[in-house]
Amino acid sequence: MAGYQPFGRMQWANGLDLMDAMATREISRMLRNVRVYRLEPQGLTDAEGLAAQLASRRFAPCGSQEASRAGWAEVGNEGALVMACGEYLYCKLRTETRKVPGDALRRAVDERAAQLEQTQGFRPGRKQRAELSEMVLMEMLPKAFPKDHDAEVIFDTMGRWLLVGTSSDAVSDTVLENLRHCIPNLPVRSVATVNPLAGVMREWLLGEEASGGFEMGDTLHLKGQGSVRYAGQELPFDEVRKHLEAGMVPVNLEINMGEEVSFRLMAIDDMRALSFLEKTSEEEQQAISGDQVEDFKASLVIRAGVVRRVLDALLEVCGGEVAGSCGDPSPAAELKAA
Repeated sequence: MAGYQPFGRMQWANGLDLMDAMATREISRMLRNVRVYRLEPQGLTDAEGLAAQLASRRFAPCGSQEASRAGWAEVGNEGALVMACGEYLYCKLRTETRKVPGDALRRAVDERAAQLEQTQGFRPGRKQRAELSEMVLMEMLPKAFPKDHDAEVIFDTMGRWLLVGTSSDAVSDTVLENLRHCIPNLPVRSVATVNPLAGVMREWLLGEEASGGFEMGDTLHLKGQGSVRYAGQELPFDEVRKHLEAGMVPVNLEINMGEEVSFRLMAIDDMRALSFLEKTSEEEQQAISGDQVEDFKASLVIRAGVVRRVLDALLEVCGGEVAGSCGDPSPAAELKAA
């Protein structure tokens, strides 16, 4: 048959095959959002040791009656659960969910409730309806299409950071829960600094200049007895000063570090919307070898290295880290506590 290709590596019109396109997409999405934890030196291991620990919760698809299931997915081409990338260990937690559309579930429950009403002669009460809803959900779950979500996890063994690629509290908590299931004495703690980040950002805004090699971008969110947001324009520092003097607190500030990366700083351990800039992109381009796995490793080393430098610089401008701390509250948490 003309134009027929055996099943395997499919080609796009531009010559890029499907597997290469998927690898490129995975690299482009790497470390777009980062939650950060401090790794204690004790208990750190190599790729083989970590893989052996994670194997107790290797990913398997949901059972027919399960709404969700999480486990450690294979990375690379050899079926391993951990990929060694220089000073970094990479793994990913896959969560599969089956979700029955709410409208479909309500319609099915209504139909079942109407049938029950005819049988028993009166409308089902709240308890009966809840039992019907649970029963119908269990019947519909096997027919629901599963959906996967991967959360990247990077152990920075040299910088002693644990990076979780998400902006979600729920996803971050799920990652830690699954790590602790596999590593009962997981050597991880939250990060706290001598000087709270909110105070540092406030001083930057009042002085109209950041320190530590950072530059402020054009996105800012202030909270207090109200909420003020700026985006897409140069920050009006005179106006911002008035809000700060009235007691508002910066809870989201766009930061640039040279030509390496820009991001929105939510907390010392919460960076979002990372965009790797010209210098980082050039390094990645120079590292391209044509091998999917090696290119992925090279990009991970480069990007995780940028994140490490950002974290080191943030600790410095915040006066250093509080040893053995339970965590530095985010600016939003500081505001709520006040």
